[in-house]
Amino acid sequence: MISDSEVLTLVFKFAQNHPSGKRKFIFAGYLSSKEVMDVLSVSKRKLAEWRNAGLLPAKVFGNTFYYSVNDLVIMLERNYTGKAAGI
Repeated sequence: MISDSEVLTLVFKFAQNHPSGKRKFIFAGYLSSKEVMDVLSVSKRKLAEWRNAGLLPAKVFGNTFYYSVNDLVIMLERNYTGKAAGI
């Protein structure tokens, strides 16, 4: 059986060699760390804390973490209190 990491590697290799060069659509349904930080207005450290605590699973390709949009929604639904942190 092929691992998730091997699948990601194959997909990236395919995308890099594809004539259209539209690599950004290969990870449909996933956001990079930077995209998650921008969307949720959280720091790199906070994102790492969520990942390390098991609140937000991630896939790694190269030096970049990718997060499933579905996993983000689940995490937010389970943990959203309606209050800003520190208030």
